[in-house]
Amino acid sequence: MTAWITAHIIDKEDFKWTSSFNLTTLKNRVTALANNADIYSANGIGVVQSVTRVGYAVGSIFTVKTTGVNPENGQRIFINRFGREVQYNQASATSRWTYLDGTAAPAIDGVLDGQVSGSGIAPVFGGFNNSLSYKAFDLNIGITYSSGNKIYNGTKATLADQRYFNNRVDILDRWTTPGQVTDIPKVVYGDSYSAGFAVSHSGNVEDGSFVRLKNVLLGYRLPKQLVNSIGIASVRIYAQASNLYTITSYTGSDPEISMNGNSNLGTGTEQNSVPGARSYTFGLNIGF
Repeated sequence: MTAWITAHIIDKEDFKWTSSFNLTTLKNRVTALANNADIYSANGIGVVQSVTRVGYAVGSIFTVKTTGVNPENGQRIFINRFGREVQYNQASATSRWTYLDGTAAPAIDGVLDGQVSGSGIAPVFGGFNNSLSYKAFDLNIGITYSSGNKIYNGTKATLADQRYFNNRVDILDRWTTPGQVTDIPKVVYGDSYSAGFAVSHSGNVEDGSFVRLKNVLLGYRLPKQLVNSIGIASVRIYAQASNLYTITSYTGSDPEISMNGNSNLGTGTEQNSVPGARSYTFGLNIGF
């Protein structure tokens, strides 16, 4: 459903102001699939991050649940498909996957132990636009927004991987001492599971809601008497800026970018993606 409201707030000869607001709501739920078979979507190295499953939204975020870090040993705790807590220790020479009592446990499987962690498609989105003109000046301000969707922050996983990647500054808050409470596991060289890189985990799922100042355009028309005297009908000078500012709690590069492009089956996953560029444009319109 889409609703659109336009208001002519001021309509005078020298000053005009028009505002428009649009809101779209989207109900998205899969009702049937061939053979009732789930459709999984993976990133470029084959790690499943999305699933299309009956009863859920298309391309839902799909991760293994994590309850954080074991304060006693700094190991990441996962919840397997049986509801049991399993911890991972990259440094172990015997069994890297164990239950909390130290006994060996089956390795976590991103598909078998995964669960839906939210929809990557926003249920509410829209825009707010203001157009103003005063004598020879014109100003247009465009704002877009989106609310209610989730994003798998694969960039966060990359920057916490303990193989050959640089780390984020929050690695300084990693577990170092028994009893320490933190969301950052202890550092062990070669560990790609605890970060959510080798297997997607719920600790990297974030709210993708945002409000963005998408576009600002300011123009000025030169006096007709001036341009007509040289055989020109009109001249307009303008400056435009895009992607100026974004309000969001998402900690990745851009809440509006998906590593899978426009794919409906893999939306809501962002990993090492290039954010939308902030751009500035200056131009000249000439009418003859």
